[in-house]
Amino acid sequence: MRYRIISAFIVLSLALGLLFYGSACKVEPHKTTWPSLRLAGTFTGDQTCLLASIQTNTIIIVATDDSTVSVTNLYGLGKSVTGKVVHDSCTISPQICDTVVMQGLLILSGDSINLSIIASSFGREDKCNAVLIKQ
Repeated sequence: MRYRIISAFIVLSLALGLLFYGSACKVEPHKTTWPSLRLAGTFTGDQTCLLASIQTNTIIIVATDDSTVSVTNLYGLGKSVTGKVVHDSCTISPQICDTVVMQGLLILSGDSINLSIIASSFGREDKCNAVLIKQ
């Protein structure tokens, strides 16, 4: 009888210990948002370039992973380039897009992006700036 009481006490102590230990564990929530998602969307606005006339441009930004985006239609070419996202800015390192080398910087400010790019082709360099509004 004495062993049954001791065994029951041990089993009860273990069960309560596991219950309290399990309730004390904190599980970190899984991050489901990427920093690059802040820049994702369709943006439209007037683009002013040194060599080309003012033109309305629409770019599409897609987050491809937590810190990388794909930017389509930069400089109105209809092609895609990739950029690295840090906080609210995206750096586009020099990339060949058709016969044009593209590079630039996108800075997110609210629902708009300040765009500054350099497009180089066959010895000519065009510098463009734009403020594009999220659609």
